[in-house]
Amino acid sequence: MTVLVLQKLIPKVGDTIGRYHLREQVGKGGFGVVFRATQAGLDEDVAVKVLRPHVVAKPEICQRFEREVRVAKGLRHPNSTRVLDAGQTEAGLPFYVMEYLECRSLAQVLRAEGAFTAERTRRIALQVLKSLGEAHSRGVIHRDLKPSNIMLCDIYGEDDFVKVLDFGIAKALVLSDEDDSETQTGQVLGTPRYMSPEQARGQAIDPRSDLYSVGLLLAECVGGVPLVQGESSVEIMFQHTSPAPLILPPVVTKNPLAEVIRKAIRKQVDSRYLNADEMRAALVQL
Repeated sequence: MTVLVLQKLIPKVGDTIGRYHLREQVGKGGFGVVFRATQAGLDEDVAVKVLRPHVVAKPEICQRFEREVRVAKGLRHPNSTRVLDAGQTEAGLPFYVMEYLECRSLAQVLRAEGAFTAERTRRIALQVLKSLGEAHSRGVIHRDLKPSNIMLCDIYGEDDFVKVLDFGIAKALVLSDEDDSETQTGQVLGTPRYMSPEQARGQAIDPRSDLYSVGLLLAECVGGVPLVQGESSVEIMFQHTSPAPLILPPVVTKNPLAEVIRKAIRKQVDSRYLNADEMRAALVQL
């Protein structure tokens, strides 16, 4: 199919898919389009994310997606965005339904405000790690932590209340369905700038891969710009896979969080924090 024909398969504002009436397009990315929607019979907004046709070109991807969404629905931590439902459009495009959040992403806030203080960064990181702690305990690895997947909300009487998006979706989109284990080899999917060395190599990953990504997020929060820079995905991924350690700029090395960041982004997986709880404990002690 041509790109134009594929684009027409994506629902638009005013359409109804399943029980959900699409009222407003609120976001889009490489994987999908996000709508603000209302469920039939309920006066409550939800977010509906519809995957793009090229992302789900093979039936096994749809099957894996449905399986991973079922797992994500089991996550209950307040810092994890709740997944409420899933289904397929009439055109066969998978979608999933999440709680609707009036929030800004970490990416948006960094662009608008620049570098954060160490304390603000620490508060955000502690919440991200709480979310990961529950997910990892259930065998769910995020695989695509990045500023656009971290939402900062003004809810529950708190500024910067964290909601982590898209648990398990990266695994769902891997172009293989060879096993159901929490690790997957030979496939690379994620955002290169925030990808662990083992993920960039297509090797098996475990929860410590997510902690590497968290370390990169911390460095970006206190430094104001992404730690890993490059003109292409290949150049960026080489910086992760090279044995040489990532170099922290002075603004990061002088920060109270520097040692936590250094340990989280070590190239050797066994040299990083053992799990999210251990990394969180290190931040609590600061």
